Amino acid sequence: MDAHAQLSEAAVNEEAMRRYEADPEGTKGYDAFVNEPAEPQARVVQFKDPDPVNFIADNDRILNNINTSNGRQRPAFSDHFLNRFLAANENAEIEDIIDEATEGLNVQFTNTIGDTVRTVEDIDASIDRLTASVFLDDVTDFATKIEEMKYSGEEILGNAVKRLPEDKMLELSNAMTKALEVMKPGRRRTRAVLSTQAGGGLVDVSRAIELIGDTADTARQQQLAVKNLGTLLKAVGEQKYIDGYSLNMSKLMKNT
Repeated sequence: MDAHAQLSEAAVNEEAMRRYEADPEGTKGYDAFVNEPAEPQARVVQFKDPDPVNFIADNDRILNNINTSNGRQRPAFSDHFLNRFLAANENAEIEDIIDEATEGLNVQFTNTIGDTVRTVEDIDASIDRLTASVFLDDVTDFATKIEEMKYSGEEILGNAVKRLPEDKMLELSNAMTKALEVMKPGRRRTRAVLSTQAGGGLVDVSRAIELIGDTADTARQQQLAVKNLGTLLKAVGEQKYIDGYSLNMSKLMKNT
């Protein structure tokens, strides 16, 4: 068995074990990953062997056309991670999941492709380019917004010390800290990576559904399409909301 087949089998077995542990008595009915018989296309697992380093390295090569054409980044996150992200409803839980992913993406390295050496700065700049393209803004815009908010916040707090009672001063300080907290650049990059991976996954399963046609059941592929689309919309939508909130806070600070 070649390495790819071994990887696929391991991913299917892991998914089957996770589903069995969640429903050992089979009360939810037939599950193609656990029960027999099952057709091969019903046991598809996307995003096998996820690795943030691979995603970041591939992204740098693709955006800079280094020995690749029509490339696709290898996955940074697993199917199971996308399930967790989609299932999370509480803000604190979502932030914990995003922070977990952000920590995994917080890696710096150089990369040599043939005769081309990519520095830490080159690779980081490519992730910033990806993030800017996902959220349709300029690479420098977001960093500039953060610096402006920090400067405005320091000015406001400096003036507030002179005229506000201690309890009101604490409330103002906490509000500004929260505004800067939600704007963490690392979280924004994470959502860009999530949406990029999910968008690629959506394209892949959509093609699979088209190729399979009416010759076999595509329920699993349709399920994966829904998951990828949900991840894409949730990641981008949340960040757009945060960007809007941050913009309003920035305006408030400038006018205070």
